[in-house]
Amino acid sequence: MIHVTWHMTTIAFLTVGFALLLSGSVLHGDTARGIAVVAASASTGFAALAVGWGLPNPLDPCSATPVPPRSPPPRRWRGGELFSTKAKVHQ
Repeated sequence: MIHVTWHMTTIAFLTVGFALLLSGSVLHGDTARGIAVVAASASTGFAALAVGWGLPNPLDPCSATPVPPRSPPPRRWRGGELFSTKAKVHQ
């Protein structure tokens, strides 16, 4: 699915870029202006989607959930009893 999305996005950006180049160099008058407005609107739409999808969703409970802390390091076996590096060693 990511592969398909990647190619669709690439084709969309190339189409918009080609439309902007075409309207700026080859076409004249109202036709150039119309194609330029459509291409600029598409570029603005792509930017708005990218920014909108990057924001957290306030209605999604998972977006506000903090990352759980790491589990403690494993205890080591020393001298017949388990101990951790933070435990007090009896002398």
